[in-house]
Amino acid sequence: MPEIIIEQNQNISNYINMLQLPYSSSIQNHMLNMVSGIITAEGNKNVSAIYRKLTCNRDRS
Repeated sequence: MPEIIIEQNQNISNYINMLQLPYSSSIQNHMLNMVSGIITAEGNKNVSAIYRKLTCNRDRS
């Protein structure tokens, strides 16, 4: 399992875009980061473990 996400999975991005959710692009980007983090995080799946896997700017709000 990779230690960090180097590149977002294009399939996940395409799927989230295909859903055509009525959210802003920043919220969709947040969803993409969360889903990618959930997939790559090992052990307990909590917000801290998920965001440790991300290389992008982190918004802890």
